[in-house]
Amino acid sequence: MSQTAYRQWLILKEIPRYPDFITTRELEYRLNNEGCDAKRRTIQRDLDTLSSHFPLCNDETMRPHRWYWQRDAEIQNFGGIDPPTALTLKLVQAFLKPLLPETTLKYMKPYFDLAEKVFKKISDNPLRNWPNKIAVIERGIKLNKPVINQEVQKNVYEALMREKQIDAKYRKRDAKTSEQYRIYPLGIVCQHYVIYLVCTIKDRDNIRHLPLHRFESVSISDAPDPFLEIPENFDLKEYIYKSKSFQYVLQPEPVRLKLLLKARAAVRLYETPIADDQTIIRQEDGRQLLEATVIHTMALTWWLQELGADAEIVAPVYLRNDYIKMVKELNETYQISMI
Repeated sequence: MSQTAYRQWLILKEIPRYPDFITTRELEYRLNNEGCDAKRRTIQRDLDTLSSHFPLCNDETMRPHRWYWQRDAEIQNFGGIDPPTALTLKLVQAFLKPLLPETTLKYMKPYFDLAEKVFKKISDNPLRNWPNKIAVIERGIKLNKPVINQEVQKNVYEALMREKQIDAKYRKRDAKTSEQYRIYPLGIVCQHYVIYLVCTIKDRDNIRHLPLHRFESVSISDAPDPFLEIPENFDLKEYIYKSKSFQYVLQPEPVRLKLLLKARAAVRLYETPIADDQTIIRQEDGRQLLEATVIHTMALTWWLQELGADAEIVAPVYLRNDYIKMVKELNETYQISMI
């Protein structure tokens, strides 16, 4: 590879996709760090040449000029991707589509399009028809995904990566108007259809979890607020595990769950146990006695409700009593509605 070709290849690699951008000054710095001795005028000539062959744009209204790939430009993968990699991308697309908002998936669209392009070029490879042989099926009722402001999401992610504070307008649930907050992002958590920003807020105690779809605007602050408390050595995975914040714990101490299950409800649990110490023993009346040590969370409550009449709670006693009360309330509700 000639020096010119190598330099231009590096330039193409360094230019980000819109709405991000890079200046010739920044390009000069990065190329020199790669060991490529390039002057700014040379880089500018290269950019003019490359923009006639690639979907590159130059914002001449700003000084210095800003260069970026067009938002909808194809991924320029000079090494190409092989069919198994393309298949992996298609599997990722199928898995993520039901879970993530459209604004999040847009960031991956160029890569999914590249995978689709690879499959269309395959003639005799058996992987060609694989995208039509895979499916991801959601369990339960499909909920509509909340809409996230694309600019909000971009700025939150950028602030998180750059470890910057943000100024945000956030509207609480059921609130009619938004409020202004100074926030320090700590991490992103995706749960079901909702993306949460784990963060600290000025003049507020403890770590908060704010759904991204409730943010109305976000701007990155380069002037940090010294009075905003930031946890030292924060580890998101450790925080989630120890705090159990996203499990909606109802009883912090482990409980010994005992259920009498009808055979049809027990079948799946043989292959997918709810705990490492789970046991299932057949009873004389044909039902199966399940025992397992679990944490009482909202997820457990919803699961038990889903089992309905296929399960009888034997222990813990407080949980059994809760369901006896709920059954009585259901009975009263449906008796009234039938009158």
